[in-house]
Amino acid sequence: MKKITTLLMVVSFVFLSCETEPLKSDGVDGVNAMSKSLSSDNCTVNLSPNLPAKVTACADAKPGSDSYLDLSIADGSLEGDYAAWCIDVSRSLEAGECFEANVFSSYEVVPDGVVDKPENLDLINWILNQNFVGELSANGVDAYTIGDVQWAMWELIDDANCVSCTYLNPYDTVRANEIVALAIANGEGYKPAEGGVLAVVLQPTDGKQVVIIPYIVECEPEIPCDPCDGKVTELTLKNNGDDALIKVVQKKDDIAVFEDNVVSGATFSFSGTDKNGTLGTEIIIYVNGVEHTRIHTSCSKPIGPGLISGDFEVIRGASLKGGELCPVDTPPGGEDCDECDGKVTNLTLQNNGGEALIKVVQKKDDIAVFEDNVASGAAFSFSGTDKNGTLGTEIIIYVNGVEHTKIHTSCSKPIGPGLISGDFEVIRGASLKGGELCPVDTPPGGEDCDECDGKVTNLTLQNNGSEALIKVVQKKDDIAVFEDNVASGATFSFSGTDKNGTLGTEIIIYVNGVEHGRIHTSCSKPIGPGLEMGNFEVVGGASLKGGELCPVDVPSTPTSGGDCGECEGKAINLIIQNNGGDALIKVVQKKDDIAVFEDNVASGATFSFSGTDKNGTLGTEIIIYVNGAEHTRIHTSCSQPLGPGLVSGDFEVLGGASLKGGKFCPL
Repeated sequence: MKKITTLLMVVSFVFLSCETEPLKSDGVDGVNAMSKSLSSDNCTVNLSPNLPAKVTACADAKPGSDSYLDLSIADGSLEGDYAAWCIDVSRSLEAGECFEANVFSSYEVVPDGVVDKPENLDLINWILNQNFVGELSANGVDAYTIGDVQWAMWELIDDANCVSCTYLNPYDTVRANEIVALAIANGEGYKPAEGGVLAVVLQPTDGKQVVIIPYIVECEPEIPCDPCDGKVTELTLKNNGDDALIKVVQKKDDIAVFEDNVVSGATFSFSGTDKNGTLGTEIIIYVNGVEHTRIHTSCSKPIGPGLISGDFEVIRGASLKGGELCPVDTPPGGEDCDECDGKVTNLTLQNNGGEALIKVVQKKDDIAVFEDNVASGAAFSFSGTDKNGTLGTEIIIYVNGVEHTKIHTSCSKPIGPGLISGDFEVIRGASLKGGELCPVDTPPGGEDCDECDGKVTNLTLQNNGSEALIKVVQKKDDIAVFEDNVASGATFSFSGTDKNGTLGTEIIIYVNGVEHGRIHTSCSKPIGPGLEMGNFEVVGGASLKGGELCPVDVPSTPTSGGDCGECEGKAINLIIQNNGGDALIKVVQKKDDIAVFEDNVASGATFSFSGTDKNGTLGTEIIIYVNGAEHTRIHTSCSQPLGPGLVSGDFEVLGGASLKGGKFCPL
């Protein structure tokens, strides 16, 4: 609900403001600020036009010919003479003064402090389009004046109205309040149509008065568009953040497709450089050398004009098979975001405590990823430095040399904007596989945890393989503690049944009746969220004496070390993306001619499958059929390189694991 102050308060003092007395100069043929709004059903009106980030303007006369002041802009896309209005009583701007100003459309977010009541900018736009000056007022005798219109604008947009009102004469508060009442009654949610004008806000960088100029909106024919199909080929983004060095990199091949300084509010464009001229499955945007955000370009998520990710907004773009991208709605939370997946890569935190020396350390390798003095209320950012560019499973935050709090970055617990830990709040961040983090609602601090002690009592695992019948057996007594069908990506839980309620020293996991792998539950080896074994990842659990298990940084099991390894002992599962057309895809193990996958797969979509031989592997080779015809083969014997990035025909490997090497490293 808009709150409008309609009582003119008489104050006994006079202050310098946009009413400050100047010498009046001759009038100008300005852009007409009083055009009526027109409508059209054959096109769209863009109320967020491609405006320059800054302009240099001069106040030529006050009062103006047709408005409160005449203003000119000498060059750039806004070059011309304007009939301008004041929206800031408390500052001054005199005739003959020139200034540099930040430029904003009044239909976009205007930074805090620029306008006292930005919620009333729609009413200002309505007034700007009504041609009040010279029209008869409600009394049928007097005509509305420039002063009436300016007083009404101040009443609606400013915290206080003028006192001496020097440059408003002649004006009358009765007539001006008629305009106020009409604007409130008719201007709520107003948007000018073709031929009308929108108020463009000019905020002087040197503290002079904030003014608006009229910008004629034109009918723009609607461009035929389609949803993203076959990966994105080109994008135009708008920088809604500060002036900065922007670098855009294709994730797949680490090729920079754009690198330049971009001012706040400006747009920039780039195109893909892979063999098909696309941007691959994802782009990474760096701001001043620090990873800021990621945008999915695989067409697996909605993308098009209107999508916002971090400080960047998609203005236009095109995809390989769909052509021009259609507008999309940014998901709740204001970002193209997803849940944490594959460990956190970067975070921005806000210091809600006192000013202090803040140090952030990756628990796994004790490397400091941030160390600096941070003021109370200020935000600071950092990125992971492990071999995958992640922060590992946990970060430790020190305040003035003393450990203050820890934040889990393994994705085993909710993390995203809104998470609070000690004096620190997550403002934004991204994960390796999920991109921009979505907001979370979690209690401050999270749960307490400890290292495994006295054997594991319960575990929650995630099935990263295909849907299958999963059976978990305690090795000691051969008792099955879990047996059920589990979908790909789903989690399942189980508890120990020995006399102490533990799982004994080891559990054996069977997939479709075949032993797939084993996990030590004796606490003799690290165990906790983040531990991977074959197709399974520990996402939660507890031990008899230690309670909730803390995240761990350990290699996939079995493996020779690291978070990923080279193919060894044959591939056990693969995740593949279909870069061809929609088709019936069938994957067959060459050795026994068993189909491990068969289904219709859309272009750009991914599918996964697991081996079914006696060791749970895919054998030495798989054959991929498309619509019944053999299309390509992939060696799964580990005799040739295999891992994310491998392309065979229309198919690209996105992930997978081998029997002895664990999760594949990218090629």
